[in-house]
Amino acid sequence: MKVFVLLGLALALLTIVVVAGCGQRETYVIGSKQHTESHILGELLAQTLETAGYTVDRKFNLGGTKIVFNALEQGDIHAYAEYSGTIQEVILKESRTLSLDEIANALAKLGIQTLEPLGFNNSYAMGIHEDLATETGLTKVSQLRDYPNLRFFFSHEFLEREDGYPSMKAHYGLPQSADGIEHSLALRAIVEREIDVTDLYTTDAEIDHFNLVVLQDDLELSEATSPKKLNSYLTLLRTHSPTRRWQDSTTRFISRRDLLRM
Repeated sequence: MKVFVLLGLALALLTIVVVAGCGQRETYVIGSKQHTESHILGELLAQTLETAGYTVDRKFNLGGTKIVFNALEQGDIHAYAEYSGTIQEVILKESRTLSLDEIANALAKLGIQTLEPLGFNNSYAMGIHEDLATETGLTKVSQLRDYPNLRFFFSHEFLEREDGYPSMKAHYGLPQSADGIEHSLALRAIVEREIDVTDLYTTDAEIDHFNLVVLQDDLELSEATSPKKLNSYLTLLRTHSPTRRWQDSTTRFISRRDLLRM
């Protein structure tokens, strides 16, 4: 199974997380990470709760995984969207492949519960601007070895993850070092030709909007390294009954194409 579009058609599982054990409340605080997809899913949850008669306080674009998950654990927010691969690698710090039940059981010990998969997948991808692709003929990750002077800038989380750039660099024998950059800044920087290569999410609407090209995982890093075989579906994590209402109205009805259009 190919997980990690960074190098092909890899897919990661996204989850809505909610602190377990909180009592029924009329106001819910919904958070999101600092990228478009998380914002969209947070807004979907917020609007569904509002339609059901609840007051919602939005705390979007809080930051990366550690910041938002800490806010969840501390009770500053009640729910947010998270990838299962990120849960496994960053939150649970597990290198072996976990089943959905194992992920749910591990999170339950932290006071967090999960819902069923939503129905679309997402993962990292390595991308360049189409102008650079035209100039160089780049279509595959392996071809980057022939362009050692390209400027690599990745999200800080991708740089630090076991299944991020360290694995990709080793597997492909890439000579380039990489610097960190906020994901939202990287997309505009690549359009303005201030950087050459960055990590993408496969559901990024910006891929089409900014005319980006996703490089093929031609040496199949996802097949060569077992931790890549992580996720396939989007899941919700929740405690409160209104979140179940949101799941019932969205589960298996949000596709990658839907997110790209949002």
